[in-house]
Amino acid sequence: MINQLDLQLAQIINAGQTGRHIVEDGGYIYLCIARPDKPDAMLADKVWQVQRIDSDGSNIFAAAGAGTGATRAFCHAATNPAGLTYHARS
Repeated sequence: MINQLDLQLAQIINAGQTGRHIVEDGGYIYLCIARPDKPDAMLADKVWQVQRIDSDGSNIFAAAGAGTGATRAFCHAATNPAGLTYHARS
């Protein structure tokens, strides 16, 4: 379900007001979005929200670290999104 925060972020992205980085790897697409106040962030900066999109279009956000759940936080580097942890949906 899309909420107000998702809509606001989508508007910022569409307006070109934040950085984005898209990677295809291993049959997945990784969408990396820079924190809105860091539109010129370097890929190594830990200010990216990262999600993996499957071939059927479903997505899952990267975990904040080993043993933690998925997060929408802007706390990742975008240098290797495929190397982040993504937990299977239950």
